[in-house]
Parts: sequence; C-alpha cells; structure tokens
Amino acid sequence: MRPKFSINGNKIRPIRIRENSFLARIAALQLQSQQCAIVWKNTIHLHGCSRIDFLQHPAWLKHEYCHVQQWRREGTFRFLFQYIVYSFRYGYQQNPYEIEARNAEKNPFALSWSIFN
Repeated sequence: MRPKFSINGNKIRPIRIRENSFLARIAALQLQSQQCAIVWKNTIHLHGCSRIDFLQHPAWLKHEYCHVQQWRREGTFRFLFQYIVYSFRYGYQQNPYEIEARNAEKNPFALSWSIFN
C-alpha cells in the first residue's frame, strides 16, 4: 500500500516517470521522433530517453508537468475528449493544451507553484 501524503488537507499525488514506455513509443512513431514523452494521468511515459536525461531538460520537464496538471484540472474524460477534439480542429501545434504546455516551458515558476494548489 502506498503512503498518502497531504499538505493543509490537500492530497499530494506523486508523479511517476516510466522509461521505455510502449505508449510513448507509439506516440514517437506518430510524431516521427526519436525521443518522446507523453502523459497519462500522473505518469510521464518516455521513449528514447532515460529518466536522468529527461530530468536534465527543465523546459521539457515543465512541458510534461503542465500536461499532468491539465489531467488533474480537467479530469480524465474531459481532458482526453477535449485534447482529441482540439487536435482535430486545430492540429497538434495549435492545440490549446499544447500552447499552454509550451508557455509553461518558459515560466520559471512552472514547477514551484503547484505544491500550493
């Protein structure tokens, strides 16, 4: 059984990083990329990149962490549904979730503020 943590009554959900993920491999093939990260709920799935390499790229980490926050904010069904609709409507680059994640890459506080939310 996993321990449960909380700060001021707010449950802290750990974020996992899974290397050599099949899910990330499929995404890498779709994106025609050698390296790929994709988020499923509280897990960042990696392909073509080790956990250590991933953690040494703050912008990439912030981008994927933003997706974790989006899952948490929207909930599973809403996030998946909207992400797919936005991708068809606007394309990957103009998907509002991707724009938000790219903006998080430049935010120096993108990783620090979340502990208080």
